[in-house]
Amino acid sequence: MNAWALLKQFGVLYLPVNPLIICEALGVKVWEGNFSDDKTSISYVDVYNKPNIIYKRHQAMTKIRFDVAYELGMI
Repeated sequence: MNAWALLKQFGVLYLPVNPLIICEALGVKVWEGNFSDDKTSISYVDVYNKPNIIYKRHQAMTKIRFDVAYELGMI
């Protein structure tokens, strides 16, 4: 299956891709959070065997999309 076919399967029909839509379709919860250090911008947490991605609030949407897509690819 090519990339566009996969994206269309998840209802993504335009660019830029919003990985939050894909996360929702896969049952991955995405949360806005605070991190105590300046270096952390994203985290993956397994809660009761369910995947959760937490991203740092107050970032550019492009950074959030990239970070969430990256973490989604690691699940």
